[in-house]
Amino acid sequence: MQEIKSFSVPSTNKGVMQVEACLDWLFTEYKLDETLYGNMFVAVSEAIINARLHGNNNNPEKQIQVAFFKSKEELCVVVKDEGNGFEPTKIKDPTAPE
Repeated sequence: MQEIKSFSVPSTNKGVMQVEACLDWLFTEYKLDETLYGNMFVAVSEAIINARLHGNNNNPEKQIQVAFFKSKEELCVVVKDEGNGFEPTKIKDPTAPE
Protein backbone atom coordinates (compact mmCIF):
# COMPACT_ATOMS: atom_id res chain seq x y z
CA MET A 1 0.00 0.00 0.00
CA GLN A 2 1.12 3.50 -0.76
CA GLU A 3 0.71 6.27 1.78
CA ILE A 4 -1.32 9.06 0.23
CA LYS A 5 -1.46 11.55 3.07
CA SER A 6 -0.75 11.69 6.79
CA PHE A 7 -1.29 14.50 9.27
CA SER A 8 -2.32 15.37 12.83
CA VAL A 9 -5.32 17.35 14.01
CA PRO A 10 -6.31 18.63 17.46
CA SER A 11 -9.03 16.85 19.44
CA THR A 12 -11.64 19.46 18.53
CA ASN A 13 -14.68 19.80 16.28
CA LYS A 14 -12.44 21.66 13.82
CA GLY A 15 -10.01 18.73 13.83
CA VAL A 16 -12.84 16.30 13.03
CA MET A 17 -13.98 18.54 10.17
CA GLN A 18 -10.42 18.71 8.79
CA VAL A 19 -10.30 14.92 8.54
CA GLU A 20 -13.72 14.79 6.90
CA ALA A 21 -12.58 17.44 4.37
CA CYS A 22 -9.50 15.35 3.60
CA LEU A 23 -11.72 12.34 2.95
CA ASP A 24 -13.75 14.46 0.51
CA TRP A 25 -10.52 15.46 -1.24
CA LEU A 26 -9.33 11.86 -1.39
CA PHE A 27 -12.48 10.62 -3.10
CA THR A 28 -12.39 13.48 -5.62
CA GLU A 29 -8.65 13.31 -6.31
CA TYR A 30 -8.55 9.55 -6.87
CA LYS A 31 -12.00 9.31 -8.47
CA LEU A 32 -13.07 6.63 -6.02
CA ASP A 33 -16.43 4.89 -6.23
CA GLU A 34 -19.21 7.10 -4.89
CA THR A 35 -21.08 4.16 -3.35
CA LEU A 36 -18.07 3.59 -1.10
CA TYR A 37 -17.99 7.23 0.03
CA GLY A 38 -20.91 7.09 2.48
CA ASN A 39 -19.59 4.01 4.24
CA MET A 40 -16.06 5.40 4.47
CA PHE A 41 -17.32 8.77 5.69
CA VAL A 42 -19.30 7.18 8.52
CA ALA A 43 -16.46 4.82 9.51
CA VAL A 44 -13.75 7.49 9.47
CA SER A 45 -15.92 10.06 11.24
CA GLU A 46 -16.76 7.52 13.95
CA ALA A 47 -13.08 6.62 14.41
CA ILE A 48 -12.06 10.28 14.69
CA ILE A 49 -14.86 11.12 17.12
CA ASN A 50 -14.01 8.05 19.24
CA ALA A 51 -10.34 9.07 19.28
CA ARG A 52 -11.34 12.56 20.37
CA LEU A 53 -13.87 11.57 23.04
CA HIS A 54 -12.54 8.29 24.43
CA GLY A 55 -8.83 8.28 23.57
CA ASN A 56 -7.98 11.92 24.15
CA ASN A 57 -10.80 12.70 26.62
CA ASN A 58 -11.81 15.81 24.65
CA ASN A 59 -8.46 17.41 25.47
CA PRO A 60 -7.84 19.94 22.66
CA GLU A 61 -4.10 19.88 23.39
CA LYS A 62 -3.92 16.20 22.43
CA GLN A 63 -3.55 15.25 18.78
CA ILE A 64 -5.22 12.69 16.55
CA GLN A 65 -2.94 11.23 13.90
CA VAL A 66 -4.49 10.18 10.60
CA ALA A 67 -2.95 8.38 7.63
CA PHE A 68 -4.54 7.36 4.34
CA PHE A 69 -3.15 4.48 2.29
CA LYS A 70 -4.26 3.17 -1.10
CA SER A 71 -3.59 0.18 -3.29
CA LYS A 72 -5.32 -0.82 -6.52
CA GLU A 73 -7.98 -2.69 -4.57
CA GLU A 74 -8.02 -1.18 -1.09
CA LEU A 75 -8.25 2.06 0.81
CA CYS A 76 -6.97 2.07 4.39
CA VAL A 77 -7.31 4.75 7.05
CA VAL A 78 -5.26 4.60 10.25
CA VAL A 79 -6.38 6.71 13.23
CA LYS A 80 -4.26 7.04 16.37
CA ASP A 81 -4.94 9.01 19.53
CA GLU A 82 -2.87 9.80 22.61
CA GLY A 83 -4.96 7.71 24.99
CA ASN A 84 -3.80 4.85 27.20
CA GLY A 85 -5.63 2.24 25.14
CA PHE A 86 -7.41 -0.81 26.48
CA GLU A 87 -7.19 -4.59 26.41
CA PRO A 88 -9.91 -5.83 24.00
CA THR A 89 -10.01 -9.29 25.60
CA LYS A 90 -11.12 -7.71 28.91
CA ILE A 91 -14.16 -6.02 27.35
CA LYS A 92 -17.45 -7.91 27.53
CA ASP A 93 -19.00 -8.82 24.19
CA PRO A 94 -21.65 -6.12 23.59
CA THR A 95 -23.63 -8.52 21.37
CA ALA A 96 -23.86 -11.25 24.00
CA PRO A 97 -27.23 -11.70 25.73
CA GLU A 98 -27.28 -10.35 29.26
